[in-house]
Amino acid sequence: MRKALLLLALGLAACNLQGLPGSGEEGGFQLLNADELRMTIRYGDGTPFEGRLRVLEAEAPVVGGRVYLPLRTQSPREPDPYDLLCLGGGAFYVDLSPTAPSPRGGLYRADGSQAQLLLYPKALPYRVPDYLWYLVHVEEAVVKGGLQECPYLPRAAQYDLELSPGWNLVYYEPEDPGIHRAWVYGRKEAYWKVWAR
Repeated sequence: MRKALLLLALGLAACNLQGLPGSGEEGGFQLLNADELRMTIRYGDGTPFEGRLRVLEAEAPVVGGRVYLPLRTQSPREPDPYDLLCLGGGAFYVDLSPTAPSPRGGLYRADGSQAQLLLYPKALPYRVPDYLWYLVHVEEAVVKGGLQECPYLPRAAQYDLELSPGWNLVYYEPEDPGIHRAWVYGRKEAYWKVWAR
């Protein structure tokens, strides 16, 4: 009975997803909005991901690689005690990686095992990302640019942030000595490469 209900839910979700407007594609990058997480998730070989995506109390099925998870109603009760990337605005971080110290959601395969959701922003000039991205909720707008210090980072980082109140996608690229400086990039809406591992 439970399996039948799950199949019915996935079927209904697939019908609903077919009616959703596309998120926009540009050279393999998808236009994502952090308040309305609508994206196509595939493995590196192009196979569509199947399973579910969860953020805090919100959850949505991933059918044929497509998922739509609205986050507008998900408001954290209080900011994190440590503002890991010095974003300001009462920042609250959601890290969806399987190794997150305090998981607040995740990407799960159909068999229940956890996968890693990899997002890489088009704004960065680096070819090989480290996949350190976060969903960040801020109470007020944050604009931060240029080289700035953050006590939680080993060295000054290059900031390119335009965070709007509510949910934003934020990426941290660690420093690679002799190649590039650490980079903190964030927007509510921007182009990202999306895949699962």
